[in-house]
This record gives sequence, C-alpha cells and structure tokens, in this order.
Amino acid sequence: MLQEAEVQAAQIVAKAEETAATIREEAKKAAQKVRSEAESQASKLIEEGKKNGMLAELAAKKAAEKLRSEANNQANNIEKEANSRADQLVTEAQQKAG
Repeated sequence: MLQEAEVQAAQIVAKAEETAATIREEAKKAAQKVRSEAESQASKLIEEGKKNGMLAELAAKKAAEKLRSEANNQANNIEKEANSRADQLVTEAQQKAG
C-alpha cells in the first residue's frame, strides 16, 4: 500500500515536471518570436532611415535600439513568468505528493 502511494506520488511529480518543461519550452519559443519580430522591424526601420539621409538613419538606429531593448525586456518577462508558473506547478505537485 505504501509503495503504491509512493509510485502515485512519483507519477504526480513527474507529470508536473513534464508540464513545467512544456511551459518553459513554449515560453522560450514565444520569447524568441518577440525578439525575432523586433529585430525584423528594427532592420526595416534602419533601412528606411538610410533612404532618407544620415540624420534619418541616425534617428532610425536610435529607435531600432529602443525597439530591440523593449522587445528583449518583454521576452525576458515572458520567460520569467513561465518559469515562475512552472516552478509553482512542480512545488505544488511535490507538496501534494509529499
């Protein structure tokens, strides 16, 4: 009976860890998509700036830098929140299995 409970507890934790890994992987993909889209927009912005002279190019580079920074912060937050949720899920499963 005790062994059966231990097996069930281990299964609960294993399932939570599997789900947590999926959450982290999906967050990583979402974060990378945010970064990629920002990089694409930043490159387009700089290219448009180049067409309109040096001053416009300089302004576009500054705007692109800010865009990349904001996207990176957003991506980091996506990953941070997902890691927090995943950790909480595993912790709750461990407590339940406890």
